[in-house]
Amino acid sequence: MRRVTRSNPRVQPPTAKVWRLYRFYDTDSALLYIGQTGREPLARLIEHLHEQGWAGEIARWEVDPRVWHSEDEMLAAEEAAIRAERPRHNWQHNEGNPHRVYVPKVGSYRHPGRRPATTASRLSPRWRRRRNWAAGFAGVWVAVTLLTWWADTTVAVNAPGRTYPIAGLLAGALIPTWRIRRQRDRRAAVAVITVACTLLWLATG
Repeated sequence: MRRVTRSNPRVQPPTAKVWRLYRFYDTDSALLYIGQTGREPLARLIEHLHEQGWAGEIARWEVDPRVWHSEDEMLAAEEAAIRAERPRHNWQHNEGNPHRVYVPKVGSYRHPGRRPATTASRLSPRWRRRRNWAAGFAGVWVAVTLLTWWADTTVAVNAPGRTYPIAGLLAGALIPTWRIRRQRDRRAAVAVITVACTLLWLATG
């Protein structure tokens, strides 16, 4: 026997996303800008007021009564409207307008409900690992170079000056080898790095 469950009247079905066109005008009713949004148009107005250098020219705005249910249709409608109506501050799709004016942004606006964007979030995991490895290698190289220099001056071994950076290079290159799982490969890597640094030390002598 099939079980029938009663739907919860409080749970509303999700509404389909729609896109809208909006237009900004100046005090002379000249068209300033045509934009599109899949969010509340008022939110875009607030963002423009905080971000755009020409926001002080806005005297009124209108939201197109039409709605679009596809982003591709919305972008096509926006492009057609810009090419036909030639707003002053649209730069893209407005190449044929001799009166278009480019005004750079004066800032960025973050909605209070949104999380701030960080530089780290824009990096892929691969590039984050490479950045961390490079920073760690540089730190080890500097630390070992200074440590060997301090030990040399304290004990008065009088080692050649090239010894310090090469020792730091050797230590920085050897530390990552511990992550190699196979002991044979680890030994081979250590041998290659050691021989390379030794040859570098001899070649710079």
